[in-house]
Amino acid sequence: MANENVCVVAIVLSHNNVSDIERTILSLQKQTLCGDNLYTVAVDFGSVDGTYEKLLSFQRRNFGVYQHTESVGQEQYPLIGWQYARMSIQVYAIIIFF
Repeated sequence: MANENVCVVAIVLSHNNVSDIERTILSLQKQTLCGDNLYTVAVDFGSVDGTYEKLLSFQRRNFGVYQHTESVGQEQYPLIGWQYARMSIQVYAIIIFF
């Protein structure tokens, strides 16, 4: 799955955010900084409002969706998002969107 041309990895962390998640993902997909070299990792933390299912509808090249079902505090979200990103691709920089 790793793409050696990726220059930016955006990590989207979400929990019960179905009303805003589409706008967030579409905004990332419209970015032109790196062209096709933007990799998005979306991590859902046990949403029950359809957020995870909405994220799955965006599946495409350079886009990974993960569902973290273990209960953790929100302060752990960035670290867990980083871990999922590291599983997806060689990460050199991190941008976290809440």
